Amino acid sequence: MKEHLPENRQPDVEEQEMTLKDLFLKIRDFYLELRANWKIVAACVIVSSIALLLNAFLTPKRFPAQLTFMVREDSKNGLGGVASLLGQFGFGSGNSGEFNLDKIAELARSRHIVQEAIFDSAIIRGKNDYLANHIIDIHNLRKKWSEDTLLQDFRFKHSDLQQFSRRENMALIVLHQKMVTDKDAFVTAGYSKQTSILNLKVAAQNEELSIALTEAIYRHLSRFYIEQSTAQSRQTVRNLEIRTDSIRSILTASERTFARTEDRTLGLLLQEDRVPQKRLNTDIQILNLMYAEAIKNLETASFLLKNTTPVFMEIDKPLGPIKPVGASKKMALVLGAGLGVLVAALWIFIRKFIRSNLVEQNPA
Repeated sequence: MKEHLPENRQPDVEEQEMTLKDLFLKIRDFYLELRANWKIVAACVIVSSIALLLNAFLTPKRFPAQLTFMVREDSKNGLGGVASLLGQFGFGSGNSGEFNLDKIAELARSRHIVQEAIFDSAIIRGKNDYLANHIIDIHNLRKKWSEDTLLQDFRFKHSDLQQFSRRENMALIVLHQKMVTDKDAFVTAGYSKQTSILNLKVAAQNEELSIALTEAIYRHLSRFYIEQSTAQSRQTVRNLEIRTDSIRSILTASERTFARTEDRTLGLLLQEDRVPQKRLNTDIQILNLMYAEAIKNLETASFLLKNTTPVFMEIDKPLGPIKPVGASKKMALVLGAGLGVLVAALWIFIRKFIRSNLVEQNPA
């Protein structure tokens, strides 16, 4: 066994060397074949480059409008001894001092926020209409929808989502996909992990539309986020207001009753007859204590609400003029050249393979 082991290994090495040699030979043959058919390669490169370059010229230019902003949420930070009352009044949990930048960025692209924004009206190209209809006109969606029996010649007539028909719902869904999820989507949102600064970008095919849509999305995003973040706190304040008003009404009525009793009797009552009056006076004292406590709780809750309300701070707003951005002509040429070489190579070697098979099957 030991005597034959080296002999058994030697053919494997030779086979490996032959395989590498064959690989280099095939690469050389590949190069020589392409050089021999350089006219075909050149023709494919020219055709594909012209096609991609023409597509780059015909691609509509975009006007990227960007708005940067920050979100400040104090929550428990900086409230001192009052912060211990947060849990009592329902103002968040232990992680309430943190906010989710991913959540804010995702909300900016959500259909709820986008649909609220596109039904704001704006004057673009001298015409006052919903932003949704401006998008349909400027991005030429009516032409793309011309073969769709449901969306053909469609325009939004009203903004009451509860009254939308099936056709209007379909148009809204398609429009949101066009803006946010399609390969040519023009609404994006993100943030910097280093600075926690968020950015909202709209790159529509019209400068006025980009700016108006960016501001509309930001406006509805900030309002929705603040309302949802403080919903429980605002409800707590409302409940305390109702309870405070209720105690005050009962206290006022009790004080009036006590005063009327004093006026009628002029203080000339036996001790036994004074029992109801003393009870009424005790109730008034209890109500005064309850009212004072309710006022304190209400003031504390109102203070906490103000300090836990998120604050959206604009940093840079989009301003015109905006430099338009089109498809890269250089990239089109590079991709065209690469695609041309690939197509030519496939054609040349498929043709060579077919010819080789024909020669083997029909030897001279």
